[in-house]
Amino acid sequence: MRNCYVNLTLILASILLATSGVQAGVYVTLTDPDNQRFYIDIPDNAPVAINVMMDNDAGEYVTAISNGIRIYSPTGATWQTPTYAAGPELATYFDGGVSVYGASVDGTNDDTVVVMAFAAMQPGVPNGYDDVILTVQTMMNFSTDGDTLCIDSAFYPPGGYWQWVTPSGTVTPSWGGPYCYEVVLAASISGTKFHDENGNSIWEPGLGEGVLDDVTINLHGSLDAGGTVDLSTVTDAQGDYLFSGLTPGDYFVVEEVKSWWAA
Repeated sequence: MRNCYVNLTLILASILLATSGVQAGVYVTLTDPDNQRFYIDIPDNAPVAINVMMDNDAGEYVTAISNGIRIYSPTGATWQTPTYAAGPELATYFDGGVSVYGASVDGTNDDTVVVMAFAAMQPGVPNGYDDVILTVQTMMNFSTDGDTLCIDSAFYPPGGYWQWVTPSGTVTPSWGGPYCYEVVLAASISGTKFHDENGNSIWEPGLGEGVLDDVTINLHGSLDAGGTVDLSTVTDAQGDYLFSGLTPGDYFVVEEVKSWWAA
């Protein structure tokens, strides 16, 4: 029988706390880059995806769009140079062309990213569509604890107007920004999965106790800000695992128990 235990380490980091809500028309959501979970609080030591969402409530197809977002900090925070891409389904609806470009993407002052698209043979985006049209990925610098990062329209008044085109004419979508996030303290949970040869619950590599890779580790939690967390990962070749970007709450780790392990 194998005795297997997990060695846990708690690591403090910094995160961003959302202060704005979702609005119809065009709005922002924040997720991890793999889009596996939505963030209420967002780590500044891990990549974050800013998703610009299009909610077509115009009552008809939208045949062309011109939207842009501006990332800025009223407190002087800095972030890593953003990368950006159009939503994965956008080209399906806008077969005439999809263009995404960064007017400024250096991680300081204002970074502006624009997406434009239009339909040719396809009818465009149908009424009721609610999905990503633009994703911008970045990561806050560690020196920004206590600062604020905001996301706003690059073209909305007073700077101009976002435009959607429909068969009936031009539509100006609503916008709920700016969406501002404050850097606050958070944590990550990491550990090492090992083979406890002598059953004393202590990892002793000097006695030949090796690590175990490809073991499923689950994390469950209840957030102080509301909601729950249910995440899963597997140990790497060194037996290590990591759950990052964790916001204040109560968490517990559960490993996948094999039938041949000792309880």
